[in-house]
Amino acid sequence: MADIFTRNNLIFEEQVITENRKKPDFVFPNGVCYHDICFPADGLIVLGVKTTCKDRWRQVLTEADRVDVKYLFTMQQGISKYQLKEMQD
Repeated sequence: MADIFTRNNLIFEEQVITENRKKPDFVFPNGVCYHDICFPADGLIVLGVKTTCKDRWRQVLTEADRVDVKYLFTMQQGISKYQLKEMQD
């Protein structure tokens, strides 16, 4: 995943330590901006990458308190509409 971001000249950082020693998979643009309270939160993006969702998608919700909307990338197929609704809620 990081290779795709690098090849597309995106600014990002992997495994940034956030609140309570949490580590989201990717923070855009980087950890310095994340921890700079003057940097606008709406300029931050958090991406969780999980091979399968199961209950691990909930982990993404807690990994970065400054960011309200978090993104999840998974290769899992066949996620039910009920699980997607739960994730959305």
